[in-house]
Amino acid sequence: MLKWIPRVLFIISLSLLALLYVGQQLSWLYSAIPIAFAFTAIFSIIFRKNTLNQIILFISIGVLAGMLTFALLI
Repeated sequence: MLKWIPRVLFIISLSLLALLYVGQQLSWLYSAIPIAFAFTAIFSIIFRKNTLNQIILFISIGVLAGMLTFALLI
């Protein structure tokens, strides 16, 4: 019934990431993007029976790992 939640969260997360990369250097984006991807990963784990939700889970975890690595390099 609620299998659409990870998809909507993923779209929101990607739009926030695109907004950051377009050049909108807003300070709240630096904290909002990891939180959005973390919630996306959590809801993808809850509703992981769907193949698309599993793909969203792996992408979300990959983006979080990449952001953490980049933050540690700076």
